[in-house]
Amino acid sequence: MLPLLTDNDFRAPIVRALRRLSPGADIVSAREIGMALAPDEELLAWAAEHGRVLLTHDARTMPPTHYRRIAEGLSPPRLILVVQSMPIGMAAEELLLVLDAATHGDWRSNYIRLPLKY
Repeated sequence: MLPLLTDNDFRAPIVRALRRLSPGADIVSAREIGMALAPDEELLAWAAEHGRVLLTHDARTMPPTHYRRIAEGLSPPRLILVVQSMPIGMAAEELLLVLDAATHGDWRSNYIRLPLKY
């Protein structure tokens, strides 16, 4: 699985479920790296610099900031937006599916929104 960074408001139960389903998962939070109050741009920059996928629930500001980085020619990290109301187990399972695909080179976008719609 790719290394992950969770933003400050990402639901802890989802992180716990990910760690239970994938015990070797490399997951750090914005709080753990001293960026609990950092603006979106700084979190995206840190994730890109450290090769981490950024997990967020922030649909209002994170995707526009992500796309602005791309428009400015800056390296964007992979970003996964998990809808806040998504059930914990479903979120963890879909995250593992997406991250497994990304590990094997099948991820074609820098931005994914969960739940996936087929």
